[in-house]
Order: sequence, then structure tokens, then C-alpha cells
Amino acid sequence: MAKFTFKLFLVFFLLFVFAYIQSEVGSTIAIISLIFVAVFIIGLIMASSNNKKIEERGKSIASQINNTDNFHPSKTISGVDNLYQFSIDNTNKKVLYLTENSKIIFEYSKIISVQLIEDSTIISSKSILRTAGGALLGGAIAGGAGMIVGGLSGNTTANKKVSCVKVVIGLRDIDLPSLEINCFDAKTMTIKREKEISVNSMDAYKYRQGLSDAKNIASLLSVIIDEVSNESNKEKKQEHNESSSIIDQLTKLSELREKGLLTEEEFSTQKSILFSSQNNISK
Repeated sequence: MAKFTFKLFLVFFLLFVFAYIQSEVGSTIAIISLIFVAVFIIGLIMASSNNKKIEERGKSIASQINNTDNFHPSKTISGVDNLYQFSIDNTNKKVLYLTENSKIIFEYSKIISVQLIEDSTIISSKSILRTAGGALLGGAIAGGAGMIVGGLSGNTTANKKVSCVKVVIGLRDIDLPSLEINCFDAKTMTIKREKEISVNSMDAYKYRQGLSDAKNIASLLSVIIDEVSNESNKEKKQEHNESSSIIDQLTKLSELREKGLLTEEEFSTQKSILFSSQNNISK
């Protein structure tokens, strides 16, 4: 009913405008003016409708986050036009990526790398590196997370054009070895749906938001990679210390046996106790 009333009002308004202009300047100019007014009003209606869709999409995705079991968002990044939401749960150590049609959730420990890519240029890249001794290091490839690496010297030029900005996450998962987040895509996120846009075009604000979102996502994942690396190294160090302690105690028992202070049976008993305690700790 409300939509019908508005359309009826619009028709009467346009007829009024036409009649007024016709009486003042003539039919031809009145028709041209009427067309301009109609196009302007239609543009406003379409923009309002699009904004409403974006708002509803954002609410729908946000409700999915809130309804996800054992997930309590610590930080959420909403993409251009609310096409996706990227959220982390720093309590349960999980990451959630949501669009209207997909829902992907994985643990911090699954993340092995992150790349921020603009068109074919890697802006930043970070991954978990494993040393010869098994320790994990959060390593930066071609610079560091947040650092601009080659191929972007044209970033500030007036004629620069860009096609897409994305974040690629490498995962330790056979079913999902990588996740690609399109933070900006000229073909799907701009008015003209062109292959690429100029950084000075009307849609450039979407590119800037997409790039900002991508940097924030990459920075968060970079911190997570460091956290996972540090936790893993602590566990490795603890295991190493425990193994060294067992070896020291076995050496002392062997010395006591050689000196005749322990019988072979007593030595075997004490050795079994040591190995048993080591197995219990490992479990």
C-alpha cells in the first residue's frame, strides 16, 4: 500500500512539474525537463533500494555470526557492500568467514600463511616457517605483513587502474587448503561492472575500503601466525627439556649401577618408572 501511494504521488508530481514548465517555457523544454526530473528521481529510488539491500545483507550475515555455536566474535570486519564478514574469536581461537551463501570456520592452528594481493602484485606475505630442529617461526616473505613490496610504485599516480584486491589464506587442511577473500572486485562491486577502474573514478571509494579491509585482515592473521608460532615453540621447548631430564636421570642410574650401588633388577625397575612417567606426561 505504501509503495502504491508513493508511485501515485510521483505520477502527480511529474504531471504538475510538466504542466508548470509547459505554461512557462513551452512543450519541448517541458518534456526535456520532465525527463531530467524523472531520471533524477528514479536514481534516488534505486540508490535507496540498493542501500536497503546492503543493510539487510549485513544484518543477515551478522545474525549468522551470533548464531554460530562456540564462537564469540572479538573483532569483525565487514566487506564492501556487506558482501562478507570476517570475524575472529580470540577466546576460542577461531576464525569465521561468512557470505550470504557460505560459512567457513577454522582454528588459529590451521593457519600457515597469508598473502595480500592487488591484481598480480603481492603487497605483503607471511607464513609459518619450520626450522631444521622443528621449531616454528612466523616468517615474512618479500618484506613483512603490512609492508608494500615491489610493483606498487604507481600507487599514487593519477592514472593508476586496479582490478581486484584479495587476501589468500593458506590452511593446514586437505579439504580446504586455501581460502580466498575478495575484498575488492571491479567486475562485481562497481556501478559500471568494468574489468578495472581508475583510482580517481566515482567508485574508487570502494577500492579504498576494500584495500583497507584487506590490510586489516592480513594484519590480524599476521598476529595470529606469530601467536601460533610462539605457542608451538613453547611446547617444543618443554618436550625437549623433559627429554633432557630423562636422559640425565638414566645416566645417573647407569653410574650407580656401574659403581655397584644398584643391582640390575633395581636399575631396570627405576628405568621403567622413568619411561612410564614420560609416557604419562606425553599423554
